[in-house]
Amino acid sequence: MGHNDLVSSWVRVVRGGTQEIESMLDGSGAVVRLTDPGKTTDPIDEGAIPEGFTGVLVSTSGSTGTPKTVMLSRTALIAAAQAAIERLGGPGSWANPLPGWYVAGLMTRVRALLAGQACVSVSPHLEDLQPARGRSYISLVPAQLHHGLSDARIRRNLASYSAVLVGGAGLDRTLRAEAEQCGLSIVTTYGMSETCGGVVYDGIPLDGVSIRLLETQGLSPGVRCREIHTSGPEKREYGDTRSYVTTVPPSSGLEEGTNRAGRSLEGRIILDTPTIFDGYLGDPGLTAAVKNGSSFLTHDRGRLTDGRLHILGRVDDVVQSGGVNVDLSEIQLLLDKEFPHQVACFAQPDPVWGSTVVVASTGPSLDEIWTRLGPHLDSAAKPRGILRIAALPRTSSGKIDREQVLRMWRNSGECA
Repeated sequence: MGHNDLVSSWVRVVRGGTQEIESMLDGSGAVVRLTDPGKTTDPIDEGAIPEGFTGVLVSTSGSTGTPKTVMLSRTALIAAAQAAIERLGGPGSWANPLPGWYVAGLMTRVRALLAGQACVSVSPHLEDLQPARGRSYISLVPAQLHHGLSDARIRRNLASYSAVLVGGAGLDRTLRAEAEQCGLSIVTTYGMSETCGGVVYDGIPLDGVSIRLLETQGLSPGVRCREIHTSGPEKREYGDTRSYVTTVPPSSGLEEGTNRAGRSLEGRIILDTPTIFDGYLGDPGLTAAVKNGSSFLTHDRGRLTDGRLHILGRVDDVVQSGGVNVDLSEIQLLLDKEFPHQVACFAQPDPVWGSTVVVASTGPSLDEIWTRLGPHLDSAAKPRGILRIAALPRTSSGKIDREQVLRMWRNSGECA
């Protein structure tokens, strides 16, 4: 049986249970590859796996680009799970309605295994969710939380959990307030596959994790960070542009001068974390572009206010239309408030304006969107086209699948 078959002598392909993951965490020396049971498993180059690596190979969702295979070591997985358990107040069982072949679903199993607790699989629509017994946790994406709150039985069951972790996408303030009014203990998480999932809970980094911001004002899209520094707020060279880096240490407080009370700082988020990935399988160049030691240069923009991180959106969410910067994340926040889970915005290249904003909608017309959002949008941010679809395409991790939306737009989009 070859190394790329269902079970090999070294790389073990997992489509369901936890036995292989448990063995890996116990130090068996195995490499576990997580795969979607609904898709054909493509062969991988096992020669690209570093010698002595023990851990998990997990694919990114590919919601904004080509999926990548991320190498997560046993050490990083354990560090992530232990930090989460400590922040949540202690070990407990887990209910998991998330795909086990992505990092969020994987981490529910890792936390449960390390704590010697159960991890129960739950339908993505939560219809089979049972009330918590003892100290229990559950991880959701915002769309699942929105659905769960609409059903009285599911809502009551969610309220019985010690914490309801919500990640994978930004959580609307109104939705969070509604959930908390229903008795749910909401904890928002921020992280990515490359950090073994969430490492910032409710805006505060887990123990051992720190946040830094790279000022992006004046950076051209082609400029890359050539080096990521691990020390305090000193002037550094990043590509061909001078920028400042600001550090927020692990949950204890702030370094002198980094973010005094009442002051907000904005920039591209860098996470320093012991949970960092070993690299992208077979792509050392891409790995080097975002990883330096324990530092990971994310594609997200954030704001730090009094030590708490607020996610503003992706770096590439800011586009130029007619020479004006347009923040797609801000438009999406307005859409989510007016038309929850019905409309998604994105940018379409335009030969005259550079980019124009368009929307994918499951119901509201372009006129309705203009009427509701008009008072809050500048002319450059006004949607100029619409894609009418039955449902917003999502990845199996719950994110809007922008790549698919763009393909659908090219076939069926309507310009205003």
